[in-house]
Amino acid sequence: PVSFLRLANPPPGRRILPEKIADELRVMLESVVTDAGTGTLARVVNYRVSGKTGTARKADDGGYSDTRYTSVFCGMIPAEHPRLVAVVVINDPSEGDYYGGLVSAPVFSSVMTGAMRILDVPPDDVALQKTAAVVHVSCPVNNLMNPIAGCGGGQGAATSHGHRYGEESQHGPARQDAARPQAYLQGRSGPGGARS
Repeated sequence: PVSFLRLANPPPGRRILPEKIADELRVMLESVVTDAGTGTLARVVNYRVSGKTGTARKADDGGYSDTRYTSVFCGMIPAEHPRLVAVVVINDPSEGDYYGGLVSAPVFSSVMTGAMRILDVPPDDVALQKTAAVVHVSCPVNNLMNPIAGCGGGQGAATSHGHRYGEESQHGPARQDAARPQAYLQGRSGPGGARS
């Protein structure tokens, strides 16, 4: 368990939510990131995400402001067996949009895309993985924020610019590599994605 105090030994843990309810809640939160939900921009290619968007008006003199907001997205990835949980809070977004699904969710997607690659977490969206194709695009744009999405030698079903398998892009030609998804999955084992 997390502690705000520096302790020699971790404090004893205590379950506060029954496992069955936690599983049901996680499945419900996964629907937020589908086309029917408000958090579609939190998606990460080849991974299932569970999360919740939030938008709150800020307190002001005598009530709540009509022009100042806090935009939030809280999510976990991979949805079935989460490795990471993050909360993205944008205080007073100033570029027009202010809903959590439009402002905070894309930040979650960018950060978790890189984190899944760095931690070598195997994809959990098997249905998508079976039909997904890999794109290799030489591209100087957006490599830091979305390193797995196809630019700079990364792999993914689509690049951060929306290019698909075998398509040309303004940043360079795509190279087809159909064997990669299957080889990628076969070379991994265990929940941590360790290579065999």
